[in-house]
Amino acid sequence: MRVRLRLDTAGRGSPLVSHDLSALTSQEKRALLERILKEKSDQARQAPLTPGQRRLWQMQSLEASNPVYNISIAYELRGHLDTKALEQALRATVRRHESLRTRFQDSRGEPVQVALPELEIPLRHVDLRSFAEADRQRQANDLVLVEAGTPFELNRGPLARFTLLELSDSERVFQVATHHIISDRWSLSILARELSVFYSAFASGEEPSLARPSVQYADFSRWQENWLSHSILDEQVAYWKDKLRGPVPALALPTDLQPMIVPTWKGHRREFALTRELASQIKNHAVAAGATTYIVLLTGFAVLLHQYSLQQDMVICVPTAGRHRSQSRGIIGYFNNILAFRLDLKGNPTLHELTLGVEQTAREAFRHQDLPLQQIIELSDLSNSPMNRCLFSLQNTASLSLELPGIGSSYRDVPTGAADFDLAVFFEEAGDNLEGFIDYRTDRFSSAQIDQLLEQFQVTLKRLINHPDQKLEELPFYGPEPMRSRSGSGQAELGPRVTLPSEQSAAPTLGLPRNELERRLIAIWVDVLGVRNIDRNSNFFELGGHSLGAARLFSRIGNLLGRDLPLALLLRAPTIAELSTLFTQEGWNPSWSCLVPITPHGTKPPLFLVHAGGGNIISYRKLSGYLGADQPVWGLQSPALRADQKQWSRIEDTAEEYLKAIRSQQPSGPYCLGGHSFGALVALEMARRLHDEGEKVQFLGVLDHGGPDAKVGWLDWTRWHLICLSQLETGDRWRYIRDRLAWKVRGNQRLPNSLRRIAAGSLEVNGGSGKARVRLRQLQASMAALSDYKIQPYAGRITLFRAQQASPTIHFDPWGGWRSTALGGVVVHEIPGNHMNILEEPQVQVLAEKLMLSLNRQEVTTRELGS
Repeated sequence: MRVRLRLDTAGRGSPLVSHDLSALTSQEKRALLERILKEKSDQARQAPLTPGQRRLWQMQSLEASNPVYNISIAYELRGHLDTKALEQALRATVRRHESLRTRFQDSRGEPVQVALPELEIPLRHVDLRSFAEADRQRQANDLVLVEAGTPFELNRGPLARFTLLELSDSERVFQVATHHIISDRWSLSILARELSVFYSAFASGEEPSLARPSVQYADFSRWQENWLSHSILDEQVAYWKDKLRGPVPALALPTDLQPMIVPTWKGHRREFALTRELASQIKNHAVAAGATTYIVLLTGFAVLLHQYSLQQDMVICVPTAGRHRSQSRGIIGYFNNILAFRLDLKGNPTLHELTLGVEQTAREAFRHQDLPLQQIIELSDLSNSPMNRCLFSLQNTASLSLELPGIGSSYRDVPTGAADFDLAVFFEEAGDNLEGFIDYRTDRFSSAQIDQLLEQFQVTLKRLINHPDQKLEELPFYGPEPMRSRSGSGQAELGPRVTLPSEQSAAPTLGLPRNELERRLIAIWVDVLGVRNIDRNSNFFELGGHSLGAARLFSRIGNLLGRDLPLALLLRAPTIAELSTLFTQEGWNPSWSCLVPITPHGTKPPLFLVHAGGGNIISYRKLSGYLGADQPVWGLQSPALRADQKQWSRIEDTAEEYLKAIRSQQPSGPYCLGGHSFGALVALEMARRLHDEGEKVQFLGVLDHGGPDAKVGWLDWTRWHLICLSQLETGDRWRYIRDRLAWKVRGNQRLPNSLRRIAAGSLEVNGGSGKARVRLRQLQASMAALSDYKIQPYAGRITLFRAQQASPTIHFDPWGGWRSTALGGVVVHEIPGNHMNILEEPQVQVLAEKLMLSLNRQEVTTRELGS
């Protein structure tokens, strides 16, 4: 028998080799087959570089001995270590991940990465027990720094090193060092997790249970190469072109050293920790401002740079994990990307306005984070704005821990003695604390300048928190005497010296779950929101979450915890990390008060907003965020959102109970009230009662309700039902449809009473359990209350905010249907959008602007009736 075999080893036109297999021995056949498979396998493991890898490869090629792209973690291990099990665990982990077996070589002028089928990376042992006990720790620290700063050879490999320093029989330091081109901080967390699993199995004589990964990093690099060549990028390309249009000025950093003709990569690390009081104030301010801790810190940093440079247009680099797809979560490799945040500080905004602007910039940039930095630079005029000036990050390191049975373990990030950026600031949330480090180039900054910068950063953060209405140009100038004068340019007082934490932070922008609860919460968020790049610091509202999505989300979380949770909890804790912290507090129970603080701080009279027909007040969050830091906003949520409570069946009863609630917060007038849709009628009834009791009602706002004669057509209800159905689970969708039909039967006066009673009974049964059915029961109760309520004249004035895209079936007249009701006059403001979306972007910004004018009585009205 003669068989013709093609050996394709180079991937380009290989020869045909013929063998008469019948003339070969079994051993020769096996050897031939193994050679064929090996050469085919070797070729398959060759892959292109991703754009991020290519950047690192080019930079490393310029200076091969530079350790700037090394990353290293040192673990202090205490207890009896099974060294053999650790070595086995390392071998098993290297076998699982091609990246750890990868080297880089030139192929016809182009770099490629080649994953070797087998590679032994030994565990290097260093015995320090011969040193005096007092000197061992110092020796270990020195060796750890040397190891972290030792460069890798990309064309030879291996690009990972493992070292075990033995200080005593029960004290060791285990160090992991890798080159960034094959790994990132997330990768180190994968490595730590898998080493823990393998070590536990081998130490106990069991077989490890980890399955081989279904994909490797080479698969991702090929996928990205294909993805970058398709038109799917058009929207992302258009965004970055627009964002970086025109000349982008170079960031003027507050360096105090004369720049060198030939810059070096030498760097130093300065650790810091904010005081616990300041950290707490920052987090509380973030909640009150409707932002996140990350946004507040980034805004403060941008303001600090402005105080040094007076620049109103600046670019700050921000790293992102780049692991949006679930398949990438378990792969060791370099997925990081860097985004160019272009911040606009023009127009002399207040610090609060600037915070909102930074939040919007961040939200848009993260939505377009797939485009690699290299393509972003090529698309825009960044020739005069080098991208290695400044970087800012809020990190999380909880998942880097090494959990070995019988071993106490702690870890620290090890600096390399080099710096990629002129100035890079890394924050970490460690429990209630905010700490981190600054990496900086020593040919650009002195240590004294970095100390001063940290002190002034704290002062700036305090100003941001305590004086959100202060204008940017009123802040002190920190740099040399500016060319122009500015008000309030006195010297800032210096805050307390920063304190040094015992450990440094690690993984950039990861937000990995700290425990099983956070892992399960992340899974729920991914499923409900349909967004993949979610971590423990992801903000529900920044991910596009809204009231209906919140209802579905909390239904799932409530089932997980076996608790009935109020949706308003998201206003207090919009991230997985904050929810997890609340859920695990000893003795914590959810508050079901109908009065909920949305943005409770400020000196102006509070604005009380009543829920719409669905019962919850999450939809008011965006609106309150645009009303300014000095305007308190409280929401009134329906008690019927709690499974064991029933809705008041009459608007009059609802108004009476809500008045009791707001008087507990504000005993006397003047009162500011408002509500959307159904909530507008409740607010109207509350205002009527307050007026009859002699209290002053300063403001009554009606958010798109058509007045006493309003009629809602089938198109409006159809749209509402479709939105509701889209947010329910499959089983709950059928119940929803069944309940809708039952409600129609119950309300049809032409049908027999017996049939209507059966329908009413069906509604009662279906409303008895389940979060979705609780929401339906609330909506049904609101509809019943609406049908029974007769609007009475109100002696005061009504301000109507009417959607421009009103349904033709809704009553229309010049005063929005309220002329016969508002004896004190009607003011009408038209808002872009329709009844369902006036509280969403971008319509909500217009609504907030008109609402602020009305609250401050500075409005320019469209129509107004005299009293």
